[in-house]
Amino acid sequence: MGVFGRSWELVKESWGVLRKDKEIMFLPIISGIVTILLLISFIVPGYYIYTQTGQFSASLAALFFAYYFISYFFIVFFNSAIVACAHIRLNGGDPKVRDGLRYASKHVGKIFLWSILSATVGLVLRIISERFKLLGSIVAWIIGLLWSLLTFFVIPVIIFEDKGVVSSIKRSGQLFRKAYGEEIVGHFSIGLIFFGLALIGLVPLLIAFLLKSLIFMLTAGIFLIVYILILGIISSSLGGIFVAALYSYASTGNVPSSFRPETVKNAFRSRTPAS
Repeated sequence: MGVFGRSWELVKESWGVLRKDKEIMFLPIISGIVTILLLISFIVPGYYIYTQTGQFSASLAALFFAYYFISYFFIVFFNSAIVACAHIRLNGGDPKVRDGLRYASKHVGKIFLWSILSATVGLVLRIISERFKLLGSIVAWIIGLLWSLLTFFVIPVIIFEDKGVVSSIKRSGQLFRKAYGEEIVGHFSIGLIFFGLALIGLVPLLIAFLLKSLIFMLTAGIFLIVYILILGIISSSLGGIFVAALYSYASTGNVPSSFRPETVKNAFRSRTPAS
């Protein structure tokens, strides 16, 4: 309940900021469109290669990895734009979509390098998890958690402090320890909230199956797809907002006026007070 409570408070207060700048949601929409177009552009040559070889060849594997890294870059790029817009709003400005894109474009090289590194770490952890089964899953989870905490502020450090990737990782770790201490005993999980909301969206589909009505099934299926897309857009937008809010607190010691101090300060519950 502690994790859920902290998560819910951050969602509510981030939502209050998003209501003032609804156009922030255009950024994850654009990101989604770009990712879909990119997927289509890779499916066509991938299908051609597969029909020629009849198997999962080295060329097909190279194409898959290329799509993985490029799509990851675009996701990080647009997330950076969301964080930039949120930062402007939390500091009293009135951001436009172009403002976020301008910030991200200004640091596109560093964002690209960070996305490659982050995607590589994620891929290695997945390989460890699948290769070594239960033990690998445990090790990958622990390393993944530590990595996510260490790099939590990398994006805002890159776009607001103009540091390189390695320096941004170091700075992110310093900010995190300064704000939340060394011993983290609990943290928020926005994904937990949206996972619960996604489960609610399955209810109409379940009812349609129980009624055994094809029309209801199709309608419920379309509703679920649209519902999940909307949740994804809102989740991405809120994610950028609370990262910007926590960064403001970690870097300045001041909690943005749109958030309650206890919400931000207790986002990661620690035994050592913030300094």
